[in-house]
Amino acid sequence: TTSIAGMYDNGSLYAALAYETRADQTTATKSDTALRLVAAYKFGQVMLGATFEKMSVANALDTTASQTNTELVATYTMGATDLGIAYAKAGDYNDVTDTGASQISLRYGYKFTKRTSMYAGYTAITNGKATSTYGFFPNKGVGSKQTGFGVGMAHSF
Repeated sequence: TTSIAGMYDNGSLYAALAYETRADQTTATKSDTALRLVAAYKFGQVMLGATFEKMSVANALDTTASQTNTELVATYTMGATDLGIAYAKAGDYNDVTDTGASQISLRYGYKFTKRTSMYAGYTAITNGKATSTYGFFPNKGVGSKQTGFGVGMAHSF
């Protein structure tokens, strides 16, 4: 396995580029690769970010499957409150139409003290109509939509 990454952070701008290659787990003579680019920009109380990812996995001696994934995020902080939204797209598997999925997530957070905060979130995953079965639980049907809601509290000691 070979992994390499470079990062830049100056407070308002963050960028990272990472690449990995490894021997395929099922086809000994082939390699799997992944490339990821992450960027975030913060101005005032707003943060905007994006992720791009390209993966290739050998699935036989003569074929390699690929997928391109993206995510966009935004947060807004008002005093002790922060709001966030994220949209993620798992691209079509090997460019086969409707084999990907999309996810939208909303977040509310509140900082009680420097060390204690609470949060609540909602997310919805929509699968493509062909073969995708992404979700919280296994064996969800193609084209299915799943939603979830969660709350939590964090305290740092």
